[in-house]
Amino acid sequence: WTRRGTVTHVWAWRAALGLGALSAWYGSVMSGTRGAWIALPIVFILFCLGTFSKHNLRKGAALCAVVIVVMSTWIAATPTNPIKAGYNNAVNDIDDYFQRGIVTGSIGGRFAVWDAAFINIPTKPMLGWGVREYREQLERQVADHTLDPYVLELAHTHNMYLETLVYKGVVGLLAILALFIVPFCYFYRRLRSANTDVRILAICGTSLLAVFAILGLSHISLYRNDILLFFLVTLMTLWGCMRAQESSGSPSA
Repeated sequence: WTRRGTVTHVWAWRAALGLGALSAWYGSVMSGTRGAWIALPIVFILFCLGTFSKHNLRKGAALCAVVIVVMSTWIAATPTNPIKAGYNNAVNDIDDYFQRGIVTGSIGGRFAVWDAAFINIPTKPMLGWGVREYREQLERQVADHTLDPYVLELAHTHNMYLETLVYKGVVGLLAILALFIVPFCYFYRRLRSANTDVRILAICGTSLLAVFAILGLSHISLYRNDILLFFLVTLMTLWGCMRAQESSGSPSA
């Protein structure tokens, strides 16, 4: 998008986009949002599908190698970096839950509420539970020692799909899945478009949907008003820009 002939002040735009990417990386690492890190391999694959060709494969491979070397060097040179700390905390939480049967940390707490969801979803699978009656059900199960008391301390399940199944059943889950899958397919079809601008916007659209879908595995992202608004506005903007580029028939690179 920042090639000559498309925008003026090419290097200023490239610097701005590079600064934005670095800022996003810094914010993600320092905040410890491990759920978003899981999406990075998928986004990388989508980026490769949309940008790599026989003509630039060597340059792309070299760039990927440089990024991997830089990240590996940073991780090795900073033993106390947030990525290592987050990984170690996750391993400890998982060991405590599955090996020792105790709930410690955020991940152990998530496993506990996920167990509760898996136990209770089959009782009302189609339309789900009411908020108050589900809370009362958890309190009864904690009192019976069926569930760990930690499940009463968390405000939600920390999983958008389980949260939907609990409160809206299979009907609600189908709507959530359609919201991700349908637009993803339309963007994905354009990843190899002859029009470079269309291809770039298709990469952005598929990445947006992939990240939010994967983030939903550890967070109820679309149940937050601010996050939902960002998702919908960004999705509509990318789709509108991509369709506008297709309609204008701008020259391909």
